[in-house]
Amino acid sequence: MVSSFIVWLLATPLRFWYVIDMHPELGIGEPIWVIDPIGFMIISAPLGLVFFIGLLAVYGDLLPKEE
Repeated sequence: MVSSFIVWLLATPLRFWYVIDMHPELGIGEPIWVIDPIGFMIISAPLGLVFFIGLLAVYGDLLPKEE
C-alpha cells in the first residue's frame, strides 16, 4: 500500500505537468480533464489501478489467516 501510494503521489504531479506542458495556453483556469481529456485518462487509469492494487493488498493483510 505504501509503495502504491508513493507511486501515485509522485505520478500525479507528472500528470498535471504533462497536460500543462502540452497545452500551456489553456493551463490557467480550466480543469485539467477539459484541457486534454485523452492525456488525462491515459495517465489516470494506470495510477488508479496502482492505487486500487495497494488497497487490495491492505485488505488482504487485514483478513484473518486460517491455519
